[in-house]
Amino acid sequence: MPQRYAIYHPSLLVIILILSLAGLYGGKYAVMRFSGWAFNVRVIISHYMYNVFLINKILAITLLPFTVLLAFSQPEIAQPAMILSFFLVAVLFINRYFRSWQVLAPFFQYSKFHFFAYLCASELLPMALLTKLLIREMYY
Repeated sequence: MPQRYAIYHPSLLVIILILSLAGLYGGKYAVMRFSGWAFNVRVIISHYMYNVFLINKILAITLLPFTVLLAFSQPEIAQPAMILSFFLVAVLFINRYFRSWQVLAPFFQYSKFHFFAYLCASELLPMALLTKLLIREMYY
């Protein structure tokens, strides 16, 4: 079995992850506010950000019981709880994108490719990069 030598202490990695996630959301918030001001669409951006933060809060409250189950239950209970929590995350993210589509639909009436490009660039890519950096720092 190969040994893994972490560069940082695990508790420091948790702090780095929390600060990175806060920086990611803070940066996204600042870019969205600036975009709303620059393109004179403040109201639409406010509705969009309300929907995003609402779904994030619902997701956080919904996942609290699952974190307790995953931490303190037997593997027979933890496995279905993990699958159900992934399913809930997927459903809420799909709901979030449908709500975002309703708010931003006038801007994407000519091309759905622009919405897909936005989705990849501002939602999925930062999370993928953050995950890759965290995993790389943990195991190498």
